[in-house]
Amino acid sequence: MERQNEIESDKIYVQMFGSFRMTYQGQQIQLGKWLSAKMIHLLLLLICRRGEGVTRSELIWRLYGADENDSQSSNSLRAMIFRLRRSIQESGLPEGEYISTKGGRYTWNNQPLETELDVETFQKLVKAGFEEIDPVHRVELLTAACKTCSGDFMPDMVSDEWVGKTSWRFRELYMRALRELTSQLKSQKRYAELLEDCELVLKRYPSEEWQCMKLESLNDMKRYREAVEYYEALETEARQTCTPFLSQDLKEQYLKAKNMMQYEVVEMEQIQKELMPVLLKPGATSCEYLEFVDIYQFMMRVFAREGISSQLLLLTLVGPQGAELESSGMLEGARSSLESAIQKTIRCSDLYTRYGSNQFLVLLASTGQQGGEEARERILECYRAISRNPQITLRCELRDICSDEL
Repeated sequence: MERQNEIESDKIYVQMFGSFRMTYQGQQIQLGKWLSAKMIHLLLLLICRRGEGVTRSELIWRLYGADENDSQSSNSLRAMIFRLRRSIQESGLPEGEYISTKGGRYTWNNQPLETELDVETFQKLVKAGFEEIDPVHRVELLTAACKTCSGDFMPDMVSDEWVGKTSWRFRELYMRALRELTSQLKSQKRYAELLEDCELVLKRYPSEEWQCMKLESLNDMKRYREAVEYYEALETEARQTCTPFLSQDLKEQYLKAKNMMQYEVVEMEQIQKELMPVLLKPGATSCEYLEFVDIYQFMMRVFAREGISSQLLLLTLVGPQGAELESSGMLEGARSSLESAIQKTIRCSDLYTRYGSNQFLVLLASTGQQGGEEARERILECYRAISRNPQITLRCELRDICSDEL
């Protein structure tokens, strides 16, 4: 509907959220080769202040950081105004004086065409939403406002002080509107819409506040398995990026979901579907170290019961003469080469994990001593072929997994 209005209405629409874009009758206005970053800045200042205009001295100060007496900056401004007028004239817009000059003040005129800004529409919708008494209509207005704010204000120009401050102000207003919207949706039990808003804001501004809101929404919709999966994904990401522990609020929502899952009745087919891997990739299977420990301890019992011979392989990257390696770009490259060698040479039924900064553990299932030695040699050969640093070598240690360790 908004797009249809944009096509039918005889207005210039200016988008400043997310990116800068001007449209007329549904078509983007092409301002041609003259449109530099500084000219966009000039156009932005004129359009945002189109009611009152901008003085010549303020434009020179904002664009060039100089005062009006600086002849070079004054001449540059005159030339830029000339180029901007020419670009507008050649853009296909109806003829008219879009930029007027009077008494040392430049003004963007609403004649012959009215100019509409997404930032002004956003502010009007937020104001109307907070003033609206009817809760359903309040949600409609705030939803429209949040959809209008499709990104940060002029992100390509955020280094400019004025743009940076304005961008921060609009983000704060967006968050205020979104918090009120989600509060209204929650009180009206419109959880599907609430979840959609949470997912949208998490793509733009990921934070624990909205992660917790998403978890709560999933629980309110009785989608407990999704809530558990989402929390565990957050936990894995936090562990991989060494970020602080997840908050107590998130943990409470997770525990609620885990607790409620026990009351669900699920068909066997669904359970098997969930247990199946999404895609069986060739090569060894990777997992986190704590998962490796659990699997290793379980498989030891299986191997002991079935009398299966298996091997544990420790791979260590070392420096010249066996020296320990410190974290560096070279170590990162060697580690990547070693992991690639493991994936290329080991079976998908085998398991590996990273152990520290320069070591990997490989569980070679159903493999005797000879099979373990062959696997070790394949890894060594592949690593030497793809490694680019001869100073970092690979040391291998192979051990039987004994049933008497239990």
